[in-house]
Amino acid sequence: NKFFEQRLDVVLLRSHFVLSIRNSRQLIAHGNVFVNGDRIKNSSFVLKKGDCIQFSKKVHPLLQTYIVKSTLWPLPASYLQISYKAFQISLVNSIILTNTSDKFSLWLNINEVMGIFKK
Repeated sequence: NKFFEQRLDVVLLRSHFVLSIRNSRQLIAHGNVFVNGDRIKNSSFVLKKGDCIQFSKKVHPLLQTYIVKSTLWPLPASYLQISYKAFQISLVNSIILTNTSDKFSLWLNINEVMGIFKK
């Protein structure tokens, strides 16, 4: 569903600034996420084209840790413009789900999958 992909918590996950939906929801609930300069505390907030997401400076070290721990796979969605240096995300295009790579899917750890076949 296109609206699921537009939710703030999902966009944070897709951008690799967090490692899980739970991390995303905690950042939002604690008031560390801003959309267009306004503090957002609702994780199901629906974003629209042109929205800019930023984080409070106090969580930048935590975000750096999450980024380093992230596999950065799958690649961030094409409708997002991400600056890992400025800790900023912009929704630059309308979300159009045309293939399965744009849909929310389970994330697989390829090393774990390969480990199963090596046994």
